[in-house]
Amino acid sequence: MAEQTWFTSDHHLGHRNIVTLAHRPFADVDEMDAALVRSWNERVGKDDVVYHLGDLVFKARDPEVLLASLHGRIRLVRGNHEDVADRHRGRFEWVKDIAEIKVVDPEAPDGVRRLVLCHYAMRVWNRSHHGAWHLYGHSHGSLYDDPGSLSLDVGVDARNYAPVSYGEVKELMTQKAFRPVDHHGRQTRPEIEIDRLARSVAEELMREELETDEADQPRLRAELKKRLLQRLAERGNTMAATLTCGLTRKPGPADFIPVEPLPQTSEPTFYLDPLATHR
Repeated sequence: MAEQTWFTSDHHLGHRNIVTLAHRPFADVDEMDAALVRSWNERVGKDDVVYHLGDLVFKARDPEVLLASLHGRIRLVRGNHEDVADRHRGRFEWVKDIAEIKVVDPEAPDGVRRLVLCHYAMRVWNRSHHGAWHLYGHSHGSLYDDPGSLSLDVGVDARNYAPVSYGEVKELMTQKAFRPVDHHGRQTRPEIEIDRLARSVAEELMREELETDEADQPRLRAELKKRLLQRLAERGNTMAATLTCGLTRKPGPADFIPVEPLPQTSEPTFYLDPLATHR
């Protein structure tokens, strides 16, 4: 069988108080450690790659025994409890504070899926607006799983006390729909066409209307909306876009922020913010 790629976090092996703090269904730390090691080894093969996103062992009596009992080639992304890991670095293929990795996936763009791994959850990460995924731990399943964010808590408290495979992560990510939370959202997939088109039309209008004042704004807004709708109709594009440029200055890259696709039966819609903040 070909080697697999696994992700997990926050085992806290040897941590007596975590049983209570994380409401784990074990009688004591010994039962917890035995169950977590068993769940790990039932899934992970000896030659599989395991990305552990921090806090693997915490104050264990026999950390060498615990670490040696785990299957796989472990690559550790540091958490906030790594005293034991620091003393046993030889058990890990590498130890990093944050990692950006690529996993071969024929269904991903260019046949490669990019992932950003960190112990802590992020709101944005490198290439998040280009479809990169973010995996994290630390929060023990207590964070809201945002359906608009291509991020996932892979800690054991959120994943039935076992590592999750790349395939399982992929299945969970396919149930999400990315929603940008900052200006980089304009760079996602077909939205980049909207960004470029909106800037082109706005700059065209600005060249025609070199001198404008407040009284001109309603007319300019109407004309801009008309031209944008016309251009999108010509291209058969039913994306919606948000225009935030006040047309009292030359538009900049952050002025055009596309939002969700509209149903195919809908007319392209533009929401124009008040101009006052752009004077």
